[in-house]
Amino acid sequence: MQRQFYTKMVRAIAGHKTFSKWLVRFCNFAPWITMVIFGITLAVLLITWNLKWIFFAIVPALSFLLVTLLRNALNRPRPFERFSYEPLLKHGSGKSFPSRHTACAVAIAMACWYLHPAFGIPMMVLAAGVGVSRVLTGLHHIVDVLAGGAISVALGLLGYLIFAPMFGL
Repeated sequence: MQRQFYTKMVRAIAGHKTFSKWLVRFCNFAPWITMVIFGITLAVLLITWNLKWIFFAIVPALSFLLVTLLRNALNRPRPFERFSYEPLLKHGSGKSFPSRHTACAVAIAMACWYLHPAFGIPMMVLAAGVGVSRVLTGLHHIVDVLAGGAISVALGLLGYLIFAPMFGL
């Protein structure tokens, strides 16, 4: 069932040259966009001496660390390895679960939400796009993306709703 789902999906998308080209571009550049936005926002917080920079930086860093440790410990094969198909994007093997690209994008979106919900909403949409693009290009299982996002949401809620208020931030 899974083999058929992933192989048919990637084959169908590859058959639409324009869509697959834009999907690959989005998959490549969207994570960089989130990182640039994160970097600029962090710089503004530091320049303006806003102490929220502490939680803005620490929570995504913890998410990155936790997801990296899980990926290395589990070393789950990627769908293109398990089901023997060519993904739309070239990628190394293993370390599929959880998706670090998705986890980082969601962690950054949660950090932006912490500063202001109007800032977090479009960032969460972008993060969802990162996750979807990782599946559609054949690089991740759906559960990889959901787990990466869930870890970042959980850490974000813990950090921004419980710990940050304890420090008056």
